[in-house]
Amino acid sequence: MLLCPALLLPMQHADAQGATDTSTEGQVQAQIIQNPIIPATADPEPKFTTAKQDAVLQRGRPEYNAIGLETGGLFFDIEHLGRGQPLESFLLFPKVDIGLTFDDNIFGDANNLVADFVGSVAPSLRLVSNWDNHEVFAEGHGRFARNTFNSRESVREHGFSTGGKLEISEFEFIRASLGFDRKTTARGDPREDAGGNEPGVFYQVDLNSSWQYKRDKFLWLAKGGIRNRDFVDVPAGVGEIEADQNDRTEYSASVRLGWEEWEGTTLFIEPNAGITRFHQQFDNTGVERNFARFGMLAGFTYDLTAVTFLEGAIGFGLASFADRNSSDFFFFDSSLDFVWNPHDSWSFTVGFERDVTATNAVTNVGGVNVSDVATISNELSLGAQLEVTYELLAAAELGVRRASTVEGNTNDTVLASELSLLWLMNENMRMRGFWELTSFASNDAAREFLRNKLGVVLTLHY
Repeated sequence: MLLCPALLLPMQHADAQGATDTSTEGQVQAQIIQNPIIPATADPEPKFTTAKQDAVLQRGRPEYNAIGLETGGLFFDIEHLGRGQPLESFLLFPKVDIGLTFDDNIFGDANNLVADFVGSVAPSLRLVSNWDNHEVFAEGHGRFARNTFNSRESVREHGFSTGGKLEISEFEFIRASLGFDRKTTARGDPREDAGGNEPGVFYQVDLNSSWQYKRDKFLWLAKGGIRNRDFVDVPAGVGEIEADQNDRTEYSASVRLGWEEWEGTTLFIEPNAGITRFHQQFDNTGVERNFARFGMLAGFTYDLTAVTFLEGAIGFGLASFADRNSSDFFFFDSSLDFVWNPHDSWSFTVGFERDVTATNAVTNVGGVNVSDVATISNELSLGAQLEVTYELLAAAELGVRRASTVEGNTNDTVLASELSLLWLMNENMRMRGFWELTSFASNDAAREFLRNKLGVVLTLHY
């Protein structure tokens, strides 16, 4: 079924194992050289960058990066311990995005095209520890968007997160984070959009953790996450659309066991599992929606230089349904993540992911409503980045997603592309202009549209 089109873009697809997966970046250890003046000490060189970190848009630019404000005063020098600097300190990073977008089809409709201008403000404030070892952080963020002529489409999103990193040794660390957000649904997304006159609202709680060990040739990377979504009823004319059937808790876990057989090349296996538990045992159509997914991947990661990063994996999975009328089935699973920097000014990315996810949508097939239980999706993302000048960066992105329902035999095809230009104005300001084109086609009734967005975003940070 339809996924929010913005999620197709490589820079925004944070959860997929495609072109933006960063789980393997920490495998590269900083190189150590001996101090020629004091032989007994070792001076670390700057960390060796992976191909992902050296891509045009991800590359560090110290002159334009946020430096933060020293909070100071929280901890003072402890002279008798021989510390010449504060024992512990924090940095504060304030930021605000101010945007204006023209959308020629705000409802994603095939026939009744309604255009509008959307203004938005997205402030955030991040507090991060500035310690030699370990890390803690806290962040508050929000996004407030208002439509000029269609105020019901205006959205208000905000939340906070906190977490940290515990370094057990130079080879092992644990990360954990907790977040709470008020979000709005994307119109047309069957997993979240309940319909009605206004965008749907839901509250989301995320708890994520990871545990990584990398020494010599052995790699251990365990990940776990819990996500709870609580949906609010949506106004619909004189009444409301009840959205409680969407309320659910999602659990995910994976363990990667890797072995660096050759320099820069790691072979791995990765068992994984995902479970979706809906708060209502049966939805409004009488279908029991609970779903479980179990899989095993085997693959490799190549990351020897800052030029090429390549990770590929294939495997199989089992989809299991609580609904007695839906049969469990095995499926083929795969993923690809590729970054290539053939020149200092060029970068290319390719990502692919195949997945099976739960849904509680009902699709219209030949005039008959059919309750779906899951979708099988194949998603391909392509990207190109160009450093026009040191301060001017261009990017082109293309995402294609093909999804098929298990029960309703509904096929959806989403194509999302974006052209953008980022101008690093100075150390505190940057401006980004973009054009997005989204095309959606489906064999379901009245579900296809074409949508253009043209906008500019000014970012102020310190």
